[in-house]
Amino acid sequence: MIVFDFEKMNGKDDKSTKDVIKYFTKAGIEVASSELSAIKRTSGISYKELALGFADSQQVIFQIKQTGDIFKVKINGKEMPIKNQQNIDQAIQEIIAKLDKGRLDFQKKLARTKVALPPKIKSTITSEEATLTQREQELDELIANADKTLNELQAK
Repeated sequence: MIVFDFEKMNGKDDKSTKDVIKYFTKAGIEVASSELSAIKRTSGISYKELALGFADSQQVIFQIKQTGDIFKVKINGKEMPIKNQQNIDQAIQEIIAKLDKGRLDFQKKLARTKVALPPKIKSTITSEEATLTQREQELDELIANADKTLNELQAK
C-alpha cells in the first residue's frame, strides 16, 4: 500500500511518488513527467499537489493533505470524485480506469483544439517570393553571360 509522507515528499526522489508512478507503469500507462508543488492552503487545509503527465498527454493532479490522504484528484483539469479516498491503492485503480475510459475522447479533444500562431510569427510567403524572383533574374543573367562567352569561344 502506498503511504504519502507529507513531510518527506520532495518530488521524483521520494518513495511514495515512485510507488505511484510504478502503479501507473504496471497498468500500462507511461508516466512522462511528475512534478510536486510547494505547500498550498485552501479553506484551512494544507496540501501539496502531485502532477503526473502521461505519454498520451493526459494529466492527473493529486491534492494530498498533511495526513497523507488524497482529498482531491483532477484528471485533465476536471475534478473527479474518489470512492476509495482512504485506500490509495484502490483510488489509483479508479483513476487508471477513468484514464483508460477517457483516452479516446481526450485525444479527439486535443485534435480539435486550434493552435493560434504567436503574434511575432508572420507569413513569409511574400518576402520569400520576392527573394526567389530576384534569384531567378540573377541566374538568368548568369546564363546569358555564359551563353555569350560560349558563342564567343565557338566563333574563334
